[in-house]
Amino acid sequence: RHTRLRTVTGVQTCALPISAELGGYQGSAYVVRRGWAKDNEAQVIAWLRALIAAHEWIFDNRGGALEVLKSNVKGLSDADAQAIYANLTGGAGALNRRAELNMRGMDTVLSLRAEFAEPSKRLTDPNKYVDLSFHRRATGAR
Repeated sequence: RHTRLRTVTGVQTCALPISAELGGYQGSAYVVRRGWAKDNEAQVIAWLRALIAAHEWIFDNRGGALEVLKSNVKGLSDADAQAIYANLTGGAGALNRRAELNMRGMDTVLSLRAEFAEPSKRLTDPNKYVDLSFHRRATGAR
């Protein structure tokens, strides 16, 4: 599949959200080794709480989020800022409420890795690589 590209302030971006082409995509990943996370649990949970708060702020403060975006991307038009915000908050794997992980999107990431990465390796179960226990502790979920 080919996705038409366009240039926004000198950067090539997909004209359509990549998840529309792929059927879901987890666009952001924050990775540490399990042992490190276990040894630094308090810091991991504090960081996750900050990340969750940042995601919630972006969803709850569209105007402020657009101001921050435009102040950090020089020459960004209002229309392009609106489009970027819509793509990031559209629920397809870029930014999610409560910084929730899009597991369908993780399936897509693993299948793309298997198809295009070198060396080729089949990775099939995202649960093997994802530990949601820290997120549950950060949110108080069970």
